[in-house]
Amino acid sequence: GPLAGPHPAVLHLTALVEKGRGDIAASKAAFEEALRRAPEDPQIGNNYGNLLLGMGALEAALETFDRTLAIAPGFAEARFNRALAFEQMGRFDDALLDLDRVASMAPPTARLLTARASVLRGMGRLAEAAIAYDQALDLEPTRTTALHGRARTAMERGKADASQFYAHALAIAPDDLALNLGHAEALQAEGDPRAPDLLAQLVAQHADWAE
Repeated sequence: GPLAGPHPAVLHLTALVEKGRGDIAASKAAFEEALRRAPEDPQIGNNYGNLLLGMGALEAALETFDRTLAIAPGFAEARFNRALAFEQMGRFDDALLDLDRVASMAPPTARLLTARASVLRGMGRLAEAAIAYDQALDLEPTRTTALHGRARTAMERGKADASQFYAHALAIAPDDLALNLGHAEALQAEGDPRAPDLLAQLVAQHADWAE
């Protein structure tokens, strides 16, 4: 007879709803039950892998993405997410392989190019990272992660115009504290005397900002 209890699709939906509500334990339990009932469903596997990735359970996330991609090797979203897991584990070569495979499936998006740039930056391939960030920003000029990465890369390369990249990013995301800190660091590196005052102002506005 049919399996008693909720259908896998219902469990999957429950898992996503609980994740949205912030109940990670309930979400994880629903995902595990959904996968027990529908182990071949790549959507459930990918979304469960994402939950594990968000929890910082990198080994378990990687295992889940591996299983999902064994079932559906052409599933670009799962491959992209596995690349993020590899990157967080410091396995940059593996991350780049997955991202390049995704890029071969469809025209690259700003999201993909930004992820690729971040991996290249992690490998110390800063000139290539800068190009990939620029390509991402050509497609999506207001993508904050790309703006931030591009500015950071300019600073790491010792470029004199790093503060301009930060200023451009701050014009789009003025309240981003990490960007503000980076901007001050870039100004400091360029010998601009305004950096301490900028930081003093920010600390006054955000007294709980530990960084």
